[in-house]
Amino acid sequence: MLNYLDLLMEWTQDWNGVGRPGPSARAQLGDANVEKPSAWLVLEGEDAAGQLTVWDSGECELEAYRVADGAVVMLEHRDLSTAEDLWSACQALVVACGGTTG
Repeated sequence: MLNYLDLLMEWTQDWNGVGRPGPSARAQLGDANVEKPSAWLVLEGEDAAGQLTVWDSGECELEAYRVADGAVVMLEHRDLSTAEDLWSACQALVVACGGTTG
């Protein structure tokens, strides 16, 4: 089974290490002593901010909102089965928060 929590932390380190323009990123691991451990990524762009929450089961929630008025930009559930699925979810959140992935 893939460790999505560690993969999310790795993606965040890679994103911040490149020094690219775009949303700022920070990630945090949740409590490991719960039934469904999770980690989350918070992105903050100029016009939108969002969060990706992933559970060790591969369940993933993405949400992003416009800073100016709180309007929903993205609200999505995904069931991940590969590391590429997680990378795709992270990239979708980057775009929703006003960044580019290239």
